[in-house]
Amino acid sequence: MNFEEFWEKMYNGLKEKQEHVTLGRYKRFTVYSENDRIVVIPHEGTDERSLGKEDFRKAWKTAANLKPNERFKAGNYSYSDNNQVGSFHSAYVATLLKIFLTN
Repeated sequence: MNFEEFWEKMYNGLKEKQEHVTLGRYKRFTVYSENDRIVVIPHEGTDERSLGKEDFRKAWKTAANLKPNERFKAGNYSYSDNNQVGSFHSAYVATLLKIFLTN
């Protein structure tokens, strides 16, 4: 699967709201797609987050350079000293990558 196929699968798969939990910390969130964005609504006290195609393209490029057992760890997609292309939404990105790449 290439990135465009992944994006289409995820975007179309999220046309209706879904409930999921993050990997690792098991935080519940609602997610859906609209207006070429993926909207994440955490269930615990924070505002909704709008993630665009470029957020997932960055994660896709990062995942391509990781070992298979490292691809679904949120920390690999977060900002750090070594990862200048990370995301402040890494837990949601990693969770959605796993859902749509393993199904």
